[in-house]
Amino acid sequence: MSLPSFLATRAITALCALLLLGGCVTANSDKTNFFILTPINKMESGKPSKFKRNITVTVNLIELPLYLQQTNILTRRGDNSVEPSDFNYWAEPLRDNFSDVLGKNLSILLPTGHIFVFPKKGTRPADYQVAVEVIRFDGKLDGEVVLDMLWAVSKRDEQELSPMKKSSFSDTVNGKSYEALVSSMNRVLNNFSSEIATAIESYLE
Repeated sequence: MSLPSFLATRAITALCALLLLGGCVTANSDKTNFFILTPINKMESGKPSKFKRNITVTVNLIELPLYLQQTNILTRRGDNSVEPSDFNYWAEPLRDNFSDVLGKNLSILLPTGHIFVFPKKGTRPADYQVAVEVIRFDGKLDGEVVLDMLWAVSKRDEQELSPMKKSSFSDTVNGKSYEALVSSMNRVLNNFSSEIATAIESYLE
């Protein structure tokens, strides 16, 4: 092989290697992201609560459907179809994150209450127990997030459990990113927390 042919072959081989490397970089350029729901901001919690009594509230029985008990964040594709993301995940089990944020929100919205999230317990029996069963908690990118659930607030001195109520909250997703989707999910959870706080306050009026 002549020197020019040898050099040409080496150049072509190097170019192919660069193209292959470039293809590998492109294929793995998607970044893995982890998200969590966060409690409501004290400064943005609305009007000051009229809540004055020193009571204990336990948040328990937070149930999520099986399709939400995975680490991948799901998006709604249709009435009967959801799609897991390959690169966007919950940083902790959604059930635990949901329960924790609901408890912290109630601590902010009912500032003189003692709020415990199961399995944690207070030193005395709970005056009120909050039970929640989530039916749907998902949404579409650049679409809408929906939170449907059954819930009840029971008083300690009631002989029977309070009947479950059904609530539904929705919020517009401001963009096509998963960050926008999770922010919208956070807003509907905060709105639900306000409804629970209002229900507990209504017992004391």
